Amino acid sequence: MKEISNFQDLETAITQNDKMIIQRNSDSNIIVMSMNEYNNKIMKIDIIKKLKQSEKEIERGEGIDSDEFFEELKAKFGY
Repeated sequence: MKEISNFQDLETAITQNDKMIIQRNSDSNIIVMSMNEYNNKIMKIDIIKKLKQSEKEIERGEGIDSDEFFEELKAKFGY
């Protein structure tokens, strides 16, 4: 494991690896990551939440047929 002694080393490590896990006594305590990596993770979590919500709506019979959806879209936007 590489030792980091200053902020520049930390910044370089994050840039090269997208994230860095800081451990103390073999326990992972802190994860430092680039804003790009963080935003990607947040976006993936949001997509997963929306997919799960959609699956529940379909199970409750709240969804509509894809042909019907595209017809509504075409009528509304003229595509």
